Amino acid sequence: MGTACHVRGAARVLDRLKMDLGIDVGEMTKDRLFSLETVNCLGSCALGPIVVIGDDYHGQMTPARVESTVKKYRKKSPRKKDEKD
Repeated sequence: MGTACHVRGAARVLDRLKMDLGIDVGEMTKDRLFSLETVNCLGSCALGPIVVIGDDYHGQMTPARVESTVKKYRKKSPRKKDEKD
């Protein structure tokens, strides 16, 4: 992660994402809705830390905002959490 994101708590955001999604970096949730990757920089220092879900950028992310952000995307999905192929 970039310096600005790091200074603004990106590691804590990443830890919360891991906990809420139940996966680690490089993994995908069982329902295939989320994968978790890190990048060195997205070039948006003023908005950092940033979480990207699909084509949507969520700037100034905090650990407290992670849960509600993830829930919003789970609700939008036609797939159910426990759905299996």
